[in-house]
Amino acid sequence: MRECNTIVFIHGMMGDGGYWKEWKAFFEARGYRCHTPTLRLHDKAFDEEPDPRLAQVGITEYGDDIRTFLHTLDEKPILIGHSMGALITQSLMAEGLAYKAVLVAPAAPAGIIALSLPLLRSFFFIMTTCCFWKRPVKLSFKSTRFALSNLLDDKEARELYSMGRWESGKAVAQMGFWFLDPNKSTYVDERKVTIPILVIAGAQDNSIPLSLARKVAHKYPTAHHLEYPEHAHWIIGEKGWEEVCTKIAGWIDDDKGRLL
Repeated sequence: MRECNTIVFIHGMMGDGGYWKEWKAFFEARGYRCHTPTLRLHDKAFDEEPDPRLAQVGITEYGDDIRTFLHTLDEKPILIGHSMGALITQSLMAEGLAYKAVLVAPAAPAGIIALSLPLLRSFFFIMTTCCFWKRPVKLSFKSTRFALSNLLDDKEARELYSMGRWESGKAVAQMGFWFLDPNKSTYVDERKVTIPILVIAGAQDNSIPLSLARKVAHKYPTAHHLEYPEHAHWIIGEKGWEEVCTKIAGWIDDDKGRLL
């Protein structure tokens, strides 16, 4: 009998809980109770007007959203986070709120330099917009084609873009420029992390390069690290995602958190 039967998926930047549709079905078919909460104010598509309140929230508030949800559950869950969701996951696991954790293409916490030429290219328009940290922001289709959907065909990329949601420029700034954040919103104390962790990365990821994912994995002594040469940032929906899920499921089911 499993010691933990609950999985909570935490979506990334400019998305919502619907990003996890396939993964939710995959793990539910294996008997897990799965939850895909959506972060606050992530209900406006790119072709709609954003909620102006979004500009006032950041990583701390997103963490509060998930923390509040976790306290409604009857057991400490397995957390699976993608990109920004993996950063939120890191904070929560340091608080002792996770049974195990999977960090997929993880955004880095404070202390790890995350800026790279590909990432700057992806977010160039946002970062060159006056006071972007005080506004809701979004990526252009061209930018998402490079940052997120570089391995998808054009139809798939446009379908993914239609699922995009406005994001908080404050959250973007807190992740990319953590060294300017007096509140240390993305700080994670690795000394408080004792649970098994699995870090997943794609070699063709233009948002979270392998070098960055490796630094995240190295931060936590209990972490295993898997790299997929044929995947990029949208590893949760690219062709072959089932193989990734199968590997994660095997790791979760092993009582010692080993890669089988």
